[in-house]
Amino acid sequence: MRFANPAGFWFLLAALPVVAMHMLKPRRVEAVVSSHLLWDAETAGSTGARPWQRLPVTLPLVLQLLVVGLLALAFASPSIEREAALANHTVVIIDASASMGATDGSPDRLADAKEVALSLWDERPEAGRMSVIVASTGSRVLASATQDRSTYEAAVRSIRLGDGSADLASAMALAEGLETPAETIGIVLISDGGHSPVELAALPPGVTHRQVGDSDINRAITSLDVFETAEGLRATAVVEAAGGSDSAG
Repeated sequence: MRFANPAGFWFLLAALPVVAMHMLKPRRVEAVVSSHLLWDAETAGSTGARPWQRLPVTLPLVLQLLVVGLLALAFASPSIEREAALANHTVVIIDASASMGATDGSPDRLADAKEVALSLWDERPEAGRMSVIVASTGSRVLASATQDRSTYEAAVRSIRLGDGSADLASAMALAEGLETPAETIGIVLISDGGHSPVELAALPPGVTHRQVGDSDINRAITSLDVFETAEGLRATAVVEAAGGSDSAG
């Protein structure tokens, strides 16, 4: 279970005044007497109530604490994540950008992505169809609406690592182009998650993302210059990071 707004649990502090109210509430035992006229002078200016009393476990207290707990849980916005069932026609988009060559996989992220893609075949509904799109500097369709397992597996295994970033926009456009008026498609994106906010915002609603790799932080050398000086050859490199909270320049 995940919480979209964990700060909502701060509302649990509202239980403190509820408990204090019940501890400070005076509790007196009523008794019937013939007269209290003779005791008025003795009781003037005094009280039998104690400012702090042992917390009584009463039904109103339990109900009020329950309401506070339920409101705090509602403010925290809990959600349960589970993998969505595949559509009758599922388009699998595999990220083949350079960052998928990171070695926090077996042996790299792309190999893990292929294994995830191959396992999707067994998750498809009966008579379901599968398409494969590789997202690299140039996205392309490798298999279209196939019901043949060998064709699907061959398409997945044929994917090779690219030397640039993944063009998710073109990959999504290709996927939407496979949709027909009679049947909508489901899209599964297998990636390391190192995408910019602009790329993520451009994803169509309902896209299922299956992440590979231990981290979504991607680092790359984007510029390398070698030049000669009086002291000899020197090199300067620019390293950029994308994804996660890491940044470098």
